Amino acid sequence: MLKLVKYIFVLFAVLSVFVLSSCSTDVTSPIGQKDVIIFEKSGLVDSAVVNGCYPNTRRFFVDTLELSGYSKLRVEFDGAANSDGSFIKVYSNTESSTNIENYSVEDVININTHHDFTFNKPADIVWMELRIYINPPVCGEGEFKFTSARDLKIYGIK
Repeated sequence: MLKLVKYIFVLFAVLSVFVLSSCSTDVTSPIGQKDVIIFEKSGLVDSAVVNGCYPNTRRFFVDTLELSGYSKLRVEFDGAANSDGSFIKVYSNTESSTNIENYSVEDVININTHHDFTFNKPADIVWMELRIYINPPVCGEGEFKFTSARDLKIYGIK
């Protein structure tokens, strides 16, 4: 009986070490890729809201990024909308004032999800912009329509 207890104890100890050593908090990065968070805004980032049939555009700018050590950027956010005629776009702007569209998603079915994408960083990037737009194609009097982005994170990839 004592041998059985020792055997069970050793087996439990070995399994515990195996399980604990296999846990990891970095499940989104491929092997060899190291993402470093360089900007984060939790909660509501911005939203375009209307209660009629007219367009509204909102822009959220990020211009305090130190990007010199990175070759790629990874952006993630949660989108929400209750009307077609909406889009969320992510732009980068360069020193030569060129707007580069890095990501675009349109309409309710595509916006209402978690977004996570990677792109090559332009060499002379100055700032980034999250642009939110709504122009409901159908609306009733006093209807509340919105498009929003939450929990924005920007990562640098070396």
